[in-house]
Amino acid sequence: MKAYQVKIILKNTKPPVWRRCLIPAGITFAQMALILDEITESEKYDSYEYEFYQAGIHVREWREGERQVTAFSYNYLCAPDTFINTLADKETWFTFRPGDGEQYRVEIEKRLTEPILSPVIIKQKNTEISGWRNAETVNKKLAEHYPIHYGEADYRTFRELKKELSISRRGLNGACHPEDKTDRRVLSADSMARSAADLMLQHYSDEVTEKLLKDMERQKDGGEPDADVLQSILEDTAWRMRQDIRKKIFGCVASEEKSRQPDIKEFLLGATKEELFEMAADLKLSHYKAYNKNRLAEIIRDEILKPEIMKKRMLLLSDAEIQEFESAAAKENGFYPTPKEMKNLEKLYDLAYVMFYADDYAEVPKDAAEIYQTINTPAFQEKRRGTYWLYHCLMFVEMIYQSVPVRIISRILKKCLGRKVARKELEEFWDNIPAELNSCVLQGDRIICKEVLSDKLYLKIEEMQEGKDFYIPEPDEIIEYTENGYPVSDPYYRRLKTFLIRKMDMDMEEVEEYMPVIWGHISMGASPSDIMEIFEEDNFVFPTDDAVTEFFSIVTDVNNHTRMVIHRGWTPEEICRRRSAMPKGKRTTIVPMSSEVARLLGESFDELKEIGFDMDFDHNADKITTISMPDGIAGETVVGKKRIYPNDPCPCGSGKKYKKCCGRK
Repeated sequence: MKAYQVKIILKNTKPPVWRRCLIPAGITFAQMALILDEITESEKYDSYEYEFYQAGIHVREWREGERQVTAFSYNYLCAPDTFINTLADKETWFTFRPGDGEQYRVEIEKRLTEPILSPVIIKQKNTEISGWRNAETVNKKLAEHYPIHYGEADYRTFRELKKELSISRRGLNGACHPEDKTDRRVLSADSMARSAADLMLQHYSDEVTEKLLKDMERQKDGGEPDADVLQSILEDTAWRMRQDIRKKIFGCVASEEKSRQPDIKEFLLGATKEELFEMAADLKLSHYKAYNKNRLAEIIRDEILKPEIMKKRMLLLSDAEIQEFESAAAKENGFYPTPKEMKNLEKLYDLAYVMFYADDYAEVPKDAAEIYQTINTPAFQEKRRGTYWLYHCLMFVEMIYQSVPVRIISRILKKCLGRKVARKELEEFWDNIPAELNSCVLQGDRIICKEVLSDKLYLKIEEMQEGKDFYIPEPDEIIEYTENGYPVSDPYYRRLKTFLIRKMDMDMEEVEEYMPVIWGHISMGASPSDIMEIFEEDNFVFPTDDAVTEFFSIVTDVNNHTRMVIHRGWTPEEICRRRSAMPKGKRTTIVPMSSEVARLLGESFDELKEIGFDMDFDHNADKITTISMPDGIAGETVVGKKRIYPNDPCPCGSGKKYKKCCGRK
């Protein structure tokens, strides 16, 4: 049988008190409790408990007549019936509570293939703080009282094992073929809710169908609902299903919940060490890689609870997010947030100031709520609002303008804040934005995107913009663009998203990755054929010619309603309305990239010309000589000319595109 190398750390000790040990496999949790009591020099109580936080499992002795499940989201396993292999082979750590008031974090460091004769301590540190004996003394007792004899499984209780060990030194019986008993396992309310959800699915599927039919009736063309409508209906239904399970089946409501005592350090220990390193780097902590995970979690917790650090970390939160946090912090216990409330708390969760649980329960740690009360002043809130809106305005500059006078940003900020912002105050807001998150630089009276500083590219962009007025967005539009990377509510982009899901067989997650990319290309002047090439390069195949035609029709509409850098944020359709007549040579020109695209664009030439586009079929097409024999090999040879585009198959027969083969020459 194999063994486990574990590190047993006495909680709340500084410096940490710990022992590194080898624990044999093939024993039950009841048997391991005796071993851990000996290693931690604890009194042997049968009220011990194991908690596997990540797995949501409590392991204890079975107590007749008592409720085994004591927490909403923790399943119960019976310690004498369950072998440690069941969890130790999958989990990385657990908490052990001997029953004497102490707690130990047990980290599973290695899974060994070689068997051991008995448990053994292989290293210890700072044990003199707790009064523990030397390792040799403890190891001698472990070898005498806990040798492992493998054979049949031993499912006796902690009390039965303790009694036998007190009168004999035969050790423990490990199982050659450990097999858990499952008749005394109890699911938590959360697990039962998940099972019950399947039974409720039919009811909710009927409700979803009814909502979809109503949505189709509201549409003028009577077509199917778009992808966003369907996604919204499904998400709302899923949330209400979980809510109904808690309330109707298990009677679990937020008002009856007790505080789950969220602990920021425990929350941080659930992250990987690499994630903690990233947090430490963001906090600009020094020498953080020298600390072990437990100490690093403590340092990060102490740092983020400093008032000046909490202020700094909250400066980029919106009014809705800060109000949601205040509401959550004011609750005596926790609560079950709605989808909207949960979305508003997501950034606070990332900052480790709100805890989410597997059952959607949320709670603000008391220490975080108390520190927030000390920084929550009108001056701080005004500083936060100004910093938040300037940060989003600068992202909007990067997306829509590339270069903009400070006065334009001041105008936009006035819309967002409802008051004028002086240059000095704007610069104070600017200094609050972390340099790594600021995509722009301030040069005199101009704000410029960092990406176009090289070779003064921004001057060339300004020249192309031809002195057009700047489009001034509404606050909601700024957030929509900067939070999503594209205009999610725009009907033309919604239609494109629905097309990609239904006709291109892409899932919602894939489509959401492509939409900002498509917007970015179109906003910088890419043609419909360029957009089609994005999908071709990623091996997405258009199923039919009709699908290609529909795609070009949709992308043309999308193009006409996309805010473009060249127009300083105006769409081509808006530009056409603002200019009654655009002079020849100043209109947007579409250049086809393949013969099929040229054919389709040719069919739509009149419509495209009407809305302000020119077509250039020859700009990037080569004319090649063709030879054919219409009357067979003995007949006359006909020499002609054929136009070939970059994305056409190369006539040499290589199977490559022309632009990547002979077209290179």
